Amino acid sequence: MKKPALITSLTLFALPLLFFGLTVFVVLGSSFYLLSHPQTARSIKEKLERPVYSIFNSQPPVLGTSDAQITGADGKAAIIQQYLARQHSPLAPYAQKVVDEAEKYGLDWRLTTAICMAESNCGKSIPADSYNAWGWAIHSTYTKYFETWEKAIETVTKGLKTDYIDRGLVTPEQIMTRYCPLSIAKGGSWAKAIQYFMWELENF
Repeated sequence: MKKPALITSLTLFALPLLFFGLTVFVVLGSSFYLLSHPQTARSIKEKLERPVYSIFNSQPPVLGTSDAQITGADGKAAIIQQYLARQHSPLAPYAQKVVDEAEKYGLDWRLTTAICMAESNCGKSIPADSYNAWGWAIHSTYTKYFETWEKAIETVTKGLKTDYIDRGLVTPEQIMTRYCPLSIAKGGSWAKAIQYFMWELENF
């Protein structure tokens, strides 16, 4: 008559010990794995430290203003910097400058980066020593040269505001009619590229 009670008592003690042992095994096993694979540990750490952001944007984007809402320290600059770094762009160190100038003139923070991606693969295909990653004032007989990346960012951002946004050219399709009119005959490929790169930044 006492045998079932003994079995019950052993079960009550054995099961918790078994679960505890399995938990310790998993924790120790994970720790040893991460210690022996530092790259995996760094990858997990980077994902945990990645800025948290959320963006709402209607289509097509209106580029005179941005309703993007991003949380996290320097969220916009961090996203652009990481995006450009992944592209191996020489503009990656100037991400904060890109955001500062966009906010100064009330432009969508993604616009100039999207344009430089479409025009020069983020500054990797430009006239030598021109610092002109945006195809800004580059024609068959003339090429605009800037002294520095900072000066280029300032000039292009201000120009987009005064020569495009202030004239009512606020969507990629509208900007294309002045910035890259030849693309209209090709089905608007320039505007589609700008929209795509802005979407990439939004979801990066």
